[in-house]
Amino acid sequence: MKVRIVETIDYAHRLHNYEGKCKNIHGHTATVIIDVQGNVDAETGMVIDFTILKKVVKDVLDELDHRLILARFDPIAPMPEEYVTRFTGIPTAENFSKYIRDKLMEKFNAMPGPLVVSQVQFWETPGNCAIWSIT
Repeated sequence: MKVRIVETIDYAHRLHNYEGKCKNIHGHTATVIIDVQGNVDAETGMVIDFTILKKVVKDVLDELDHRLILARFDPIAPMPEEYVTRFTGIPTAENFSKYIRDKLMEKFNAMPGPLVVSQVQFWETPGNCAIWSIT
């Protein structure tokens, strides 16, 4: 069984190694759609309580929300920590979807019951999306 949660985040980033408009700092309001798969608990009738799922997702997304996100190796990345999140890879929608999946799985692995993030859709704009999926 799958359950889905939809959240939005606001962030700024740049692709310093890209030849185009995206090499400049710019912002997005991204919609993040997360599918979680697991067994339905016989006692609760749920895969996971949505209140718990929302909190776990919020904890992960708060690392990106209202932040300037730069690649660690971006020449302007050595800004004070209060202003910038230094991202391990290039801060693209593709890498954000995988990052969110990996962070959620770390949290789910510490919880009871087998939960799997089966898909993360990262809609950078209403018309552009990167999808990390197990299928």
